Amino acid sequence: MRLFPIPIALIAALCLPMASRADGIDDLVARLGDESYEIRVEATRELIRRDVDRGRLENLLAASTDPEIRKRLEGVIGLSGNLWAKLNRDEIRKLQPTASEGGKSLYLARAEVDGSTIIGKYMPEWDGANFPIGEEEVMVMNFTLWTGKGTWKSWHPGLQDMIAMGETSEGKTVYAVRAKFANGTHQGTFIEGEDKARIPWGGGVHLLGEFEALTAGVD
Repeated sequence: MRLFPIPIALIAALCLPMASRADGIDDLVARLGDESYEIRVEATRELIRRDVDRGRLENLLAASTDPEIRKRLEGVIGLSGNLWAKLNRDEIRKLQPTASEGGKSLYLARAEVDGSTIIGKYMPEWDGANFPIGEEEVMVMNFTLWTGKGTWKSWHPGLQDMIAMGETSEGKTVYAVRAKFANGTHQGTFIEGEDKARIPWGGGVHLLGEFEALTAGVD
């Protein structure tokens, strides 16, 4: 009997469904359409935690006809992959602003300073992005902008699904927040264990107890 070599691409294609079942991703996606609200929410959270490859999620979205699964997969895809990027002004115009100051759009910015992640704001008219550092609003030239999605929710102790943006030099989780203040809505930093947002404005840092946090929007 003559044996013919099997193309590597064919072997990979045959193995994909088996691998997909082995890591449980297909099962999690199927649960996104479950009749139980609790099961849908937990499956969504688990997919976000797993940080599944964006291309794979997009393939699963294209293959699905269930509207509930599609809606939730779109949300997970919006929070997958590297969502912080250096952008030029043309690319920034395509982003959805997350706040405004004096009627002008503000975008969510992130920087690494002295071993800590800090969250702040950027307006295309500025040379850099402004961040709350210590007690001062400081302009930083080396920063990235948020290109992902998410849902802004009023913060309260125990708020679920806040998106971790990084850590302080002491290892505390950092989150993105925004608050209405002065002449607009301003983005800033919230640190794990605290109860106030750090909002940069007017050259200083304002500690505000009423603010919104960016969440994965699991509901």
